[in-house]
Amino acid sequence: MTHLWYTTLMYGKDFCKVYNEFGWNYYPEVFGEELKIWLDKKGLTPGRALDIGCGTGVLCRILKDMGISTTGIDLSEEMIKIAREANPAITFSVADMVTYAPDSPVDLVTCTGDALNHLPDISLVEKMFKNVYGYISPGGVFVFDILDGHEGKSEEPFELSPIGETRVVLQITKDEKEITLHVSGYKNDRLEFEEKVVERYYHPDHIISALKDAGFKNITCGDRLNPEREGHGTSLFLTAEK
Repeated sequence: MTHLWYTTLMYGKDFCKVYNEFGWNYYPEVFGEELKIWLDKKGLTPGRALDIGCGTGVLCRILKDMGISTTGIDLSEEMIKIAREANPAITFSVADMVTYAPDSPVDLVTCTGDALNHLPDISLVEKMFKNVYGYISPGGVFVFDILDGHEGKSEEPFELSPIGETRVVLQITKDEKEITLHVSGYKNDRLEFEEKVVERYYHPDHIISALKDAGFKNITCGDRLNPEREGHGTSLFLTAEK
């Protein structure tokens, strides 16, 4: 049984076009560099990796370039389509992060770009963690981020650069429980598309508790993956070992 009910058409074709057009891939690129440093400091050389919520496959490409056999999953068919076209040598699958399991253990699991915040209930997060623990290798590591609920704010609608003849409008709204990204496209002042992406905030204490309950150990949480380096974004970064 899957949990695809928790989202409807998340990151559809038009949203993915906007995602690519405005270079929102910068985050996995920056994170990939930080992850390289973190792995080197830990003396870790994972052989196999799984990137959960892989989006357009940028982090998967970086991991592959590091010599790690990597696969990626995402719930968005359009994101996976882009990832496959850009990275034909990497295996990507449309799959639910809560229930998906690879066919053999992996040494490194990543879940970045606040992908975990798309889960609307802590019970799904708990189930996901137990699932990940089941297929990660002994001694393997789980590295992911979550939104920092203290960061960010609601904003009035504002226009991005146009895509061809399409005018793109972005609005961010936030309350104490969630943040919503609303993207709309207009052509000749007529609405062409719109999509809302809702992400749920989770307190880091609840996330750490869920990791411990799943069996993970040596858990860390902070505003930077590498404390000695500058932060990059409004996220909290967690690491956990099996």
